[in-house]
Amino acid sequence: MKLGEIGEFGLIERLGKMIADSNMLLNSGSNLILGIGDDAAVVNVEHSKQLVTTDTLVENVHFSHDYMSWRDLGWKSMVVNLSDIAAMGGKPTSAVVTLGLDTETSVEDVEELYNGILSASSDYDCAIVGGDIVKSPVTFVTIAMMGSSTNDTTIMQRDTAKPGDLVGVTGFLGCSAAGLQILQSKQNIHDMPNWEHFVRAHLNPLPRLDLVDHLIGSGINTSMDVSDGLAGDLSKLCKASQVGAVINRLDIPMDEFITSSFGEEECFEFALNGGEDYELIFTGPSVQVLNVLKLLGESAAIIGKIVEDSPGNVSVIDQTGTKSRYVSRNGWDHFS
Repeated sequence: MKLGEIGEFGLIERLGKMIADSNMLLNSGSNLILGIGDDAAVVNVEHSKQLVTTDTLVENVHFSHDYMSWRDLGWKSMVVNLSDIAAMGGKPTSAVVTLGLDTETSVEDVEELYNGILSASSDYDCAIVGGDIVKSPVTFVTIAMMGSSTNDTTIMQRDTAKPGDLVGVTGFLGCSAAGLQILQSKQNIHDMPNWEHFVRAHLNPLPRLDLVDHLIGSGINTSMDVSDGLAGDLSKLCKASQVGAVINRLDIPMDEFITSSFGEEECFEFALNGGEDYELIFTGPSVQVLNVLKLLGESAAIIGKIVEDSPGNVSVIDQTGTKSRYVSRNGWDHFS
């Protein structure tokens, strides 16, 4: 069955039923006043700071149907937004979904897309409350997500880092970039060591919502997620805070799969500039960072410190411990 056969409203009816069934399982009726079916969704706002974010994945820009399934596309579309909520120290509450689809797209594929979206919404307690569907020459998925802060007074931001703060990261870096390289390779991916681990890291990343309470509870108030690459994202954080940073190459956490499958320089490039790991970078006074590090798991690490420097400058101390080089990249940029 093709979308052209059932039309926009037939598709909305089918997806609306899928969403309603999922929302019932989430018991979201306590805060959802009006869901799908009107011009806008109405959500009962409790006495907390509300978070709103949005992100778009576009075919042949962020993904390719050649290597990404419709279900994986749905999952990842949610995760990139869930990760933003985590980076602010919040919990997701609801989201609206806009789809751009060609008329030759099969209904079954769109349902698989929504299975991925609803799987993530169920796992992370985020109700889908509406959206839009438009005709498009390429597939795109836009999700606008709402969340609430987990603390009445604290939201983690980018512009609160101070000279002397330690810089930490919540987990291993580089595997997603390695997975993308494998997926885009002309070679048989099954011949590459640990290919499943890397492909899963790229197609099915996990937002670090599980660590939010630890970070907030330890007094951390500076954070952002690693979506465009460690160097670029840390540079953005530093620019917002009007500071610089120095990180130690040897302290960047990388798991045993990547270090055993790729050369040293390639691993470093994946970790520093690859992006889409969706771990969290955070900064804070040494006592706070050392305390929270004990709660974050073995893959978390202190990778450097915040310094007085030109805003946004990030330098890397190499493996000799004496040389440094300035990182000039600023992460993924759609227009450069």
